[in-house]
Amino acid sequence: MNRRAAFEILEITEHASSENDIKKAYRAKILQFHPDKNKSPDASAKFLEIQEAYKFLTKNSHHVDGESYPDVLNAFLRTIFREETKLISK
Repeated sequence: MNRRAAFEILEITEHASSENDIKKAYRAKILQFHPDKNKSPDASAKFLEIQEAYKFLTKNSHHVDGESYPDVLNAFLRTIFREETKLISK
């Protein structure tokens, strides 16, 4: 599984999702496809797929305290360019 596939399974956008958004989407999907609630033949497989996507995203999360990925990326890039500027000025 990759990050994009996990977001697609949970039906949320990759760039605008905080950990809280991921958790909300997971809970909604897990209730929708729980085998005790959903009697369709593919509900069990979908249920497991949703669990796998959530585990992947929480283990490989790049979000910090509810910040979105672009916010974290911007902070990281600002740090790198700040360090590079210090090296050039020496």
